[in-house]
Amino acid sequence: MPLLSLILLPAAASGAAYLVRSVRLRSTILVGTAAIHVGLVARLWGEPGSAAPGAWLAVDPLGLL
Repeated sequence: MPLLSLILLPAAASGAAYLVRSVRLRSTILVGTAAIHVGLVARLWGEPGSAAPGAWLAVDPLGLL
């Protein structure tokens, strides 16, 4: 699930930022999303986990670079 959220979170935040007219709120959304994204990446580096059999999305050692 964290791997899928690494893809969907920035996509959802960019859609929300596109719809918001306030520059201040847009900046808050994007910076907050970036902070959450960095946290998810750090979590993935610390504990990469293993791919489930038949999984369509996984991280290999090269992908952690």
